[in-house]
Formats: sequence, C-alpha cells, structure tokens
Amino acid sequence: MSRIFDEIRAEAAHECSLEAAGRLLADNRFSHEEIAKYTELTLDEIEELARKIAASS
Repeated sequence: MSRIFDEIRAEAAHECSLEAAGRLLADNRFSHEEIAKYTELTLDEIEELARKIAASS
C-alpha cells in the first residue's frame, strides 16, 4: 500500500514540476537547461513542454 502512495506522491510532484516549468518558460528569462535544473525535469521534458506551449500560442 505504501508503494502506491509513493507513486501517487511522485506523480503529483512531477505534475507540479511541469506546471512550474510551464510558468518559467512563459516568463522567457531562463534557458531550458536552467529550467531543467531548477525543476528536476529532464531537458527532453522541458523541450517537449516548450514545443507544446509554442504550438498552442
């Protein structure tokens, strides 16, 4: 049961990181590398998110 809660917590933390990365990308003051470092997301995740944001604009 504890493993399930750990997975849920990790997924929630990942979602929060993605949301923060989206705000940082929108602010346009940080490089993709810096955003990856600060959010602990991979550079690939940041670049994919940047493409999605650009496509929706």
